[in-house]
Amino acid sequence: MFKPEILRKVGVRATNATGRTELRAMYGGMELGFGVFFAMAARRPEWRRPALTAVACAVGALGVTRIATSVAEGADAMSYALAGPEIVASTLAAVALATEQLANNT
Repeated sequence: MFKPEILRKVGVRATNATGRTELRAMYGGMELGFGVFFAMAARRPEWRRPALTAVACAVGALGVTRIATSVAEGADAMSYALAGPEIVASTLAAVALATEQLANNT
């Protein structure tokens, strides 16, 4: 993310260089790294399970934490809307993992 100011729409503000660096690293660098990993995993069947596990765990934890914190903080509807795709993606990844495991056991 080159412009952390875009996060102001959801109430996140970077007030100094350290804050902007942190936002760029977490919302830019880490997401870019995951994107590269998933792109590589799409071309390597042996990476499928680790990639699905990463989605189920990391994205699932993000969604669950977002919802739990939204409830605890009394956040507005935007917080819940942002959690939707995370919960859907992590659920689909978990279903894909379970389906593959069942197929391998039969």
